[in-house]
Amino acid sequence: MGNKQTFERIEGRLNRLIHLVHQLLTLAREEAQPGARLQPVSLRRLSERVIADILLLAEAEQIDLGLECSPGAQSDIFKADVEPAGIEILLNNLIDNAIRYTPKGGKVDVILKREGEAISLAVSDSGPGIPDEERERVFDRFCRSAGTKEEGSGLGLAIVLKIAQRHHATLQIQDNSHRTGSHVILSGLRSTKVS
Repeated sequence: MGNKQTFERIEGRLNRLIHLVHQLLTLAREEAQPGARLQPVSLRRLSERVIADILLLAEAEQIDLGLECSPGAQSDIFKADVEPAGIEILLNNLIDNAIRYTPKGGKVDVILKREGEAISLAVSDSGPGIPDEERERVFDRFCRSAGTKEEGSGLGLAIVLKIAQRHHATLQIQDNSHRTGSHVILSGLRSTKVS
């Protein structure tokens, strides 16, 4: 094995270690916080920012990444009382996970919905989906889907669950109704009351 290949392998391992340490620190921070410090945030604008940050990764993997919300809706109808940094980490982890498991040429969508005073945020992908028997365990630490070739810490969804719990919100995994893949829904976020 040449020097170039050796350095590439070392760099790959180092990057994985850096990612693992980052995820462990994030999980420790999430567990140390007793409750979310909520403030009014436009989930539409926050989603647009996260998508813009991840777009290069999605394009490199030939994934069509987009945002779906009510046609013509202004961002104010998706204003919710949340902890912006936490929701940004949650959304980033869900999108990153979806991209990892979606084959090239696939699709990943962030979907915002509002029903009355409740707002939900979902990430839908066209990947292989999550088997029923694994769904209860995917939010456990260090859990990764069986038979996957994807590399990761197995902490991304554990962090997502902690953030959801701090917001008193519910996480649910469903099959997509119109294509293969999974639909991870964060529901129970409360819209900001207009005074």
